[in-house]
Amino acid sequence: MSEYIKQTYGEDKWEEIRRAAGVEQPSFSTHQVYPEGLIPRLSKKAVQILQITEKEFFDKMGVFFISFVSQYGYDRVLSVLGRHMRDFLNGLDNLH
Repeated sequence: MSEYIKQTYGEDKWEEIRRAAGVEQPSFSTHQVYPEGLIPRLSKKAVQILQITEKEFFDKMGVFFISFVSQYGYDRVLSVLGRHMRDFLNGLDNLH
């Protein structure tokens, strides 16, 4: 989420959202486990600050996510989870 906001809206907007959500760490690691409420808290503040709908925010973030993970070869991993959305969603738990 942080990379999407930084690349789409700028570093200053990310910092504003992060601070408004009460998130102290400036960056995140893929090897760290974060609290369940972190993403909802950040996204709620992002929608308010960016003045966009929740649907628009998550739709655009989803498009960004697919292009982001494809840079690292994860698109091939994700593609084996299923050909249809139902199969893909059912296979997500098996990913980790």
